[in-house]
Amino acid sequence: MPSSSRSSTRLPPCRLEWRPQPAVSAALLLLGLLAMLSLVLSDLPRPWLNRAVCLPGLLAVLQALRWQRQPARHFIFDRSNGRACIDGQWQQRLRISQRCGLLVLHWRRPTGRGWLQCVLLPAWLPGPVLSELRQWPQSVSPFHKRGRSGTIA
Repeated sequence: MPSSSRSSTRLPPCRLEWRPQPAVSAALLLLGLLAMLSLVLSDLPRPWLNRAVCLPGLLAVLQALRWQRQPARHFIFDRSNGRACIDGQWQQRLRISQRCGLLVLHWRRPTGRGWLQCVLLPAWLPGPVLSELRQWPQSVSPFHKRGRSGTIA
């Protein structure tokens, strides 16, 4: 009588390519414009207004440029081995958390100092990738044991 065990089946690796979306840059610029407009319509004294209006505009442009300069990321999630490959380097300590409906992936820098992160919108992910990411923290995340990993629902 054959018995099939779920742990004996090898899961194929899940692949994902992430690129910075121009819509996010446009949203950052729009928020900067709205911040500038709110300062103009406020009761701020005129001598301070010119300097105050320049600051959110400058910050919005810098954030949009920083967002667009991010490199494309290539992810391979191999749940059967409990590892993830990010840009050709295998990572043992990948953490996936959920913040305000967004999926945030954290991993160590190649130098070993500090962390990198990638923010994903679940609505833009294909179904199999989203399913794999939902199962990732429960199965192999080393942070899950210490309670630092978020629940992805």
